[in-house]
This record gives sequence, C-alpha cells and structure tokens, in this order.
Amino acid sequence: MSFIITNTAWAENFLDIQDEETLTSGAMTIFANGVCLTRNVSRRTNSLRDEVILSAYPIALWMSSSWWRLLYESLPSNEIMTPQWRMSHELAAAGSGYAWPRITFISDGNGINIFSHPKSEQDTIAEPLFYTGAKDQRVIFSDFENAIDAFISQAILHIERHNQKQSELAAVWEELQTERHDPEQRWYRIIEAKLGFEPDDAPQKFMQDIVKKLKKFDDSVILELATLCNMDEEKNIDERLEAIVDMSRKGIQGKWTLTDFSSGSNNIELPPWEYGRLIARNLRQYLGKMLKKIDSSTLYDILGLSKEKIKNFIPHNATFSISSCTDKDMKINIKKESSYFYTVGLRFQLARLIGAYLSAEPNEQWLPVTPCKTWKQKVQRAFATEFLSPISEVREMVGGIPTEQSIRKAAKHFLVSPQTILHGLANHGDIAKDDLLRFAFQH
Repeated sequence: MSFIITNTAWAENFLDIQDEETLTSGAMTIFANGVCLTRNVSRRTNSLRDEVILSAYPIALWMSSSWWRLLYESLPSNEIMTPQWRMSHELAAAGSGYAWPRITFISDGNGINIFSHPKSEQDTIAEPLFYTGAKDQRVIFSDFENAIDAFISQAILHIERHNQKQSELAAVWEELQTERHDPEQRWYRIIEAKLGFEPDDAPQKFMQDIVKKLKKFDDSVILELATLCNMDEEKNIDERLEAIVDMSRKGIQGKWTLTDFSSGSNNIELPPWEYGRLIARNLRQYLGKMLKKIDSSTLYDILGLSKEKIKNFIPHNATFSISSCTDKDMKINIKKESSYFYTVGLRFQLARLIGAYLSAEPNEQWLPVTPCKTWKQKVQRAFATEFLSPISEVREMVGGIPTEQSIRKAAKHFLVSPQTILHGLANHGDIAKDDLLRFAFQH
C-alpha cells in the first residue's frame, strides 16, 4: 500500500480512562510511498525518529469530518489556499494543541498529492521537536482512502473496547458510512466537495441549479465542471454555468483524423504528468516527428480544422473551453487569448485538446480544457508541453544552466511561451522550483 498511517503502543494499561484523546495516544508514523512524513528531531534528546507521540483521536475526527473535501476537492485553479480550504486539507487543522507535522493533502480526482514541509526555526523554538519534512509524494486514491478508513476504524474500535460511551467520532463515522454506501448521497456529497462546500452548506437552490444545468454531461465531466465552479475562487459562478451551457451548443466543426492511432489504455494510476508525456511521445513517434518541431498545420490537420475556421471563430470565454466529439466528428471551442500570446497560446490550447481526446474515457463525449488542478487537466498540460517542446530537445537547446536568453530562444524555436519551456524544465528537475521566481517573463 502506498499510504500508511499507524498509531501503536495504545494506552492499553489505562482501562479506566474515559478521555478519548488520552486513550488513543501512542507512537504515530505516516508513510507515503515508503517515505516517512513524521520524521522528526527531538529537541530533548537531539535524536532522529520516524515516530512521534500523538493522539489518533483528533486526526481521526478531522479526517471523518473533512472526508468529502479531503478526498475529492482539488487545489483551486488560482492556487489560493483560503482558510476554509486549508481547514479541510492541512493536518494541522486536527488541532487539540498537538505539534502536528506540516502535511497537506490535495486530491486531483485520481490520486492524492501529499506535501510535507519542515517547520521553520521560528515556528519550532517553543516546540519539543522539529519535523524534517519530505519530498512531495503522490499516492493512489484507493490506497489513501483505504488507509484512513482502516485508521479511523481502528481508533473507534479501541475506544469502544475500553469505553462504553459512544464517542463523537463514532457518531460522525456512522453517518459518513451511510452516505458513502448510498449512491445518491455519495454523488451529492462529492459534488458539494468539488464546489468547495462543507456537507449541507451548499444552498439547495444552488445545488439544484448546478445539477440541472450540467445534467447533459458525462459524470466524469460533471466533476470537472463542478471543480471549475469551486466557490473558493473569486468568480461569477452563474456566468461560468451560462458559458458552459452556451459552449455545449456551439463550436467549430472539426473531425478527429488520426483514426488508426491508439494512445493505449487510460492508466489512471500513473501520475498525470507521466501519462501525458507518454501519450505525447507515442503520438510524436506515430507522426514521425520525434526530433522535429510541430507546426501549426499539424495541429489543425489532427483536429480536422483550417486556419480560416480558427481565425473566424469568436471564443465564448477567456478562462476555459469545452469541446465535444461524437463518432469522430467534433465541435471545437477555444478560449480567448491575449493579443501578444495569441499564436503560442492557441497552439497550446489545441495541443491540450488533442491530449484531452487521447486521454478521455471510452465513449466520453465532452472534452473540457480548464485551469483546474485535476488529473485530466494535468495530463493535458503535460501532453501539450511534451508534444510541442520535447524535453530532450529543450535540454539540448538551453544547455547545462538555463538562462532567460536560452529559454526565450527555445520558446521561439518551438513556438511556445517561455513559461512553457521554463515549467517543463522545472517539472523534469532541470530547474529547482524554488528558482522559478528569478525568471521574470512578462512577454
């Protein structure tokens, strides 16, 4: 299992304890892909340890109460972690006065991305230990769900063995089990979470409006569009819904032309960036362009478009687009681009749409291209970056130490934005992500 959370050495010798926190205190460890997220240095003994003495009760209660948003809500597309968002995704929100590790859990729909940061010296002066942090990890969704399910169940069982009174945790968990095993309630709760609401906090009229306007879309696409309408972001949700409905009726007439190309199975257990790059390399090989620049006519040809059709199309929205595909015939929408980046932005959009088609689930009709931080959208961005500017060629062009000049040169050659080259290098480890700020590309 890729995610493991344990609490051993329970307070077995104190059978008369009624306090749940004390009763479930013990040596806790959290591992993701074999990497310890609870590793710490004791200020008292100056020793390095994997375990830390914590109570399972606050974590179990927090995980139960935050279940739907914790497992299903993505990072907002504007990447602003509001206090409300953080309360459902950061372990420190478990509270109760414990020195929790700085761990953040972010779902992308198919996996859980886990960020574990060391605490700053200023934060830890008065604390008994220092968490070292760990490299970012991504774990399989089912492994994460099963692990916290088992952890919470174990905590409840331990409390019930030594305490006849039903705990708040047991009551919350019982209600959650009812919702998880009822298909209608489960679907409702997931949509709420995608929209950024706590259970039952979403206005009923708002939820009815969302369900009504999105009912024509496939289930997986509804989840993408609900994420697009997340309430933690500053935007007019009604306008977005109207744009979604409008786009579903219109579009440039296109056609999928690569009818004999197969990207292979949709392996959702792969990290999205790996899957997107894999499809891109396979398509480049199929097209015989492993070491060549992809010109715009190739993008048009794949989608059965002409430059004239694109030129005459008036986009509906500046943030996202939704295209549709039925039996290889396509209705294609594109979003508005700035005048400066129109050409490179349009190329990246069309490349993302190609990636959306190749990574879509079987018989999936709708192809959203959005700013959301979901698995689908990450696949698209990784595909577009690798398809238009393969990392092996970019590395050769920029040399050993990338500079603004070499990045601009590569961007001009591949007809992509400097940011595409820059983030491609950062995502492959050629540039430290902490160093991205030293590159200030405005144009």
